[in-house]
Amino acid sequence: MDVDKVTKIVRKNPKKIKGKVTKKAAEELERYRFIKSGNLAIRPRDAEHKDEEPEFQTYSPSLFLKNTFTIDPASPLQHVINMGLIIKKDEDVMINGDSFSEYQYFRPLQDKRTYRGKVPINHIKNPKLNENDCLKFAESMELAIFSGNMETVQNHLTSEESDPVLCVKDTEILFGNSDEENIEIYKEPILRDNDAIPMPGESYAIVRREIMNSAPYHIAFVLYCDDDVNVTLEAEADAGKEYLPNFAFYDINSSGYTFHRRWSGELDDEDRRNALYSNGNTFVLSYNTKPKPVKSKKSPKSKTKSIRSKRGGKCATKYKRR
Repeated sequence: MDVDKVTKIVRKNPKKIKGKVTKKAAEELERYRFIKSGNLAIRPRDAEHKDEEPEFQTYSPSLFLKNTFTIDPASPLQHVINMGLIIKKDEDVMINGDSFSEYQYFRPLQDKRTYRGKVPINHIKNPKLNENDCLKFAESMELAIFSGNMETVQNHLTSEESDPVLCVKDTEILFGNSDEENIEIYKEPILRDNDAIPMPGESYAIVRREIMNSAPYHIAFVLYCDDDVNVTLEAEADAGKEYLPNFAFYDINSSGYTFHRRWSGELDDEDRRNALYSNGNTFVLSYNTKPKPVKSKKSPKSKTKSIRSKRGGKCATKYKRR
C-alpha cells in the first residue's frame, strides 16, 4: 500500500491569500508537516546537505498549534504546559494565512561532555552530565505526569544514577537496567508489537535484537494524539552541548508513517536503514508503579545502563542504575 495514501501526516499546498503566493512563501510552507486536520504542525530542521529534504517527521524543536484549536485539558501535553515544562513563545506564527502558537521545551538539554567535532569523548571513568539521553528524558516526562513536580523532573535529568522508571506495558518487567536485560524481552513474543500504539503518557521503544557497537534503542514519549497521529517529544544523544528536545509525528495506522517503520528504516534507503534499527523490535513502555524495582537474577552484577542514543549514534555516556 502506498504510504502517502494512508498517512495522516501531510504537506500543504500553498493557497492564495492575497494574490499569487511567491515561490519563497510556497517553499517555506512546504517545510512544515501537518496533521490532516490542520490543527497541529511541526517544522523539521533543515537537512545537512542542500540536495536532501528535511526529515519527514523528526527534528522539529517546535510544535505549532492552530489558535482555534483547543488542547484536551486531561492530556499530558496540557499537563506539562501547566507545569511549565513546555512553554508558549511570545509571538504567534502565520502559516498559510492561519495563526499558530509555537511551543518548545522550556530549556535546552545540557551535555557537559567534551566533543571532538561532532563526536563526544568517552568519559566512562569520569562521566560528565548528559541530560540529552532518549530514555532518561522519557523517564523525566513520565515523572512529570505522575509527580507533577518540576524539582523531581530536574533532579532526574541531572542525576548520575537512578532506578528504572519505565516497564513494559501491562507487565512488571523493568526497562533500562542493562542492554542484556532489555534484549531478554524479545524472548517473550507476546511483548513484541511492531505496530505498537502507545497512549498519551506512554512511550515507544525500539530495541536491537543483539548488542552492537551502536545505539541499542530509541525511546519516544507520547504527549498527545489527534486525528490518528501520535505527537511525541524526544531527546537525541550526541547532538551537541545544548539541544532542544524534538517533537515528532507518527501515524497510528500501521500502513502509514509509524514509529516502527520510521526507526527500523523501512521507509528509508539502504544506507540510512543500516544506520537505524533494521534489526530492532518495538513495544510500549509505561510508568513503573512499583516503588522499589526488583533486580533480575540473570544479571546481578549489572550496575550500568549502556549507550543511550537515537539514530544509531555512539553515545559515550554510561548512565548508572542503583
